[in-house]
Amino acid sequence: MLNRTSIITVLAATALALAPAAQGGPIYVESFGNRGSGDGKFDEPESVAVDSAGGVYVADTLNHRIQKLSESAGSLSHEWSFGSLGSGDGQFWNPYGVAVDSAGNVYVADTSNHRIQKFSQSGGSLSHEWSLGSFGSGEGEFSRPRGVAVDAAGNVYVADTHNYRIQWWFDPEAIPPGGTTSATVLTVHSEPRLGDVLTLSAGRTLQISDVLTIEPHARLNLADGNVSGGVVQIQRNGAISVEGSISSRISSHATSEIHATGGAALGDVGRYDGFVYQGLMFVGANHVTLLSKGFANLGLVTEIDGGTLAAPNGIVIGAGRSLAGWGAVEARVSAAFGSTLEATGGLTLGDAAAYDGFYSDGSLLTGANTVTINDRNEAVLGSLTELGDGASGGTLTAGNADPGDTHAHFLLEQGKNMVGRGAVNGHYKNHGHVIGDGTAVAERVVFNSPWVVSGKGTFANTLIMGTFAPGESPGITNGENQGFGGKVEIELGGTEPGFGDDNHDQINDTGTVLLSGSPTLEILPWNSFVPDLGDEFMVLT
Repeated sequence: MLNRTSIITVLAATALALAPAAQGGPIYVESFGNRGSGDGKFDEPESVAVDSAGGVYVADTLNHRIQKLSESAGSLSHEWSFGSLGSGDGQFWNPYGVAVDSAGNVYVADTSNHRIQKFSQSGGSLSHEWSLGSFGSGEGEFSRPRGVAVDAAGNVYVADTHNYRIQWWFDPEAIPPGGTTSATVLTVHSEPRLGDVLTLSAGRTLQISDVLTIEPHARLNLADGNVSGGVVQIQRNGAISVEGSISSRISSHATSEIHATGGAALGDVGRYDGFVYQGLMFVGANHVTLLSKGFANLGLVTEIDGGTLAAPNGIVIGAGRSLAGWGAVEARVSAAFGSTLEATGGLTLGDAAAYDGFYSDGSLLTGANTVTINDRNEAVLGSLTELGDGASGGTLTAGNADPGDTHAHFLLEQGKNMVGRGAVNGHYKNHGHVIGDGTAVAERVVFNSPWVVSGKGTFANTLIMGTFAPGESPGITNGENQGFGGKVEIELGGTEPGFGDDNHDQINDTGTVLLSGSPTLEILPWNSFVPDLGDEFMVLT
């Protein structure tokens, strides 16, 4: 029995007998066809190609078509003919070259149309995928190309006959599904004729040892595909659509875009600059993981629409940059002064297992939504935290808080501000300024029970329904139109108000104090102080 890989089948208008070489060689089997235009007939066929299943493809040149033959019981038979004279998609003018890749896609050198056409194959017929080229001598232009070949790595080579050159192209869909190919340098070009979209699907992987460049207005499309190694550089107005992974260092222009179309992992976990992004990223309702040895740097705008943004080593939101939306950021969050975090729905931020789970010097806008912040101890709020939208209240909640915790869950540092209307859930230490919208309960910043509020900052238009422990053992707090509905703790260390061990707490209010429900006043001794008979203490003015 003859093995198919050990024979040569000659296809021509007339039979040609081959004698075996003295030291072995091909053995004649049969000839097929004759001159004509019917099925299985040929007019000056110029080339053949064979697929992995043994199908034979013939460039039937002067009949302006491609024919496929199949082998059965040691003989060839006609399977189908495709094409006609013309310049439209799926039409040919003197096709000289034909090639087939491992996925069964057919490439045709459409010679007198000065182009290459690609077809996918299904159900015994061809479907046009793309046409490449036009007449000329520039990149992506051809002059009577007569040969085409494709390898398993997705490289397409064209014999550009009258330009006296070979053009090299890359077609990732020629890589077998789940397969891998390598490149040192690769560019996705701006011009459609040079290929302005690079698509990797079906688990295909492109390994880059140097740089993959996405030129202006070009796009990298990962549809369950992967890129690894090197650097992915996204230039001005370039874009990536991704469901899959890019385990490469990512750098970009401020007008570049990343669109998650499914679960995605981006960046190089082995580099401190593994993810340093400048542009716009749209997470959508997907799960996106950012990988870097250090913090992942977010770009100008990051939008989440019900999805999750994760980063094992945390994220940085720089000055002038914003993250907006609803969903979750499952990472340590470091937000710079001039940055903005805005909730358009329920939003969770931070890392409950990290001591630096959430730290901000920027702005947090809750709108009329609930923002949950996770931190192992104190989440440090930024220069401005705004609750509500001016009409409805917002809510700020410490995600992993326990009323029995002895530490604060939120820290508002000196010079920082919380404004607006809404509710706070969690122990709160205020060294800055908390200012509600107005004196009506619905306009105030309300600290819910059973949480403890402490610190030496100012309070205006607030209502504390839990425990208020002013100062810092002891201390003086100032405010306007404060309200209390729970317990007020006053520490007595002496007869004068102040901040030393020999002083006592004092609450100063320049407006009207609201007592909601039945608040209680609890006097706590401090520094072993025992008042004398007749001592007086002004604890609320």
